[in-house]
Amino acid sequence: VLLTLPEVVKKAISLSLDKNPKERELVSKLLTYLQPFPLDDFDVEKGFEILLESLEDLCIDIPDARTMAGCFLARAIVDEVIPPAFISNRNNNFPGDEVTEKAVTLLSREHCTARLEKIWGPGDGRPVAELKEVV
Repeated sequence: VLLTLPEVVKKAISLSLDKNPKERELVSKLLTYLQPFPLDDFDVEKGFEILLESLEDLCIDIPDARTMAGCFLARAIVDEVIPPAFISNRNNNFPGDEVTEKAVTLLSREHCTARLEKIWGPGDGRPVAELKEVV
């Protein structure tokens, strides 16, 4: 089965929701590396829309799916993978949406960029050897 690019975005995020923080961090980085080519703004936005539409089903197996999707959305905005206008448009079309509210809350905190870069846990994914060299 051939997936479209927006479906790849949705699939990558949804598969990582029941994995460890390390895998979620890798998916966040993957989205960053794939943008603007081969993923353009439309693909990423549409992928998030597809993900948000499928959350009802995902929440059956992964109770925290909405919270983690909000974290992914906020992280994607900080990583400049998706424009902040996506949240504004989503808020206008779906007021009170739990995922959008979570993303807005995360983005409104003090030092949000630094905090969201570590949303999936400590460390930035670099190997220990590289971190030792830096220290």
